[in-house]
Amino acid sequence: MKTQIIEKKTKSIVIQVEIPLSNSMLDMEEKIQEALSKFRLESEHDGLPKLDTDIERPVQ
Repeated sequence: MKTQIIEKKTKSIVIQVEIPLSNSMLDMEEKIQEALSKFRLESEHDGLPKLDTDIERPVQ
């Protein structure tokens, strides 16, 4: 499973998510949730500095 930020724009990002197919609907749902969680963490890490109003103490 792979998530990747393809393009960064001023107010948006373009992502690509690769999720392996399975014969089990439950397994596929879990893989989709894992990919979305992984991407959420990556995009929040990338977006937080833009929201930081205290430049002297960056968001950790």
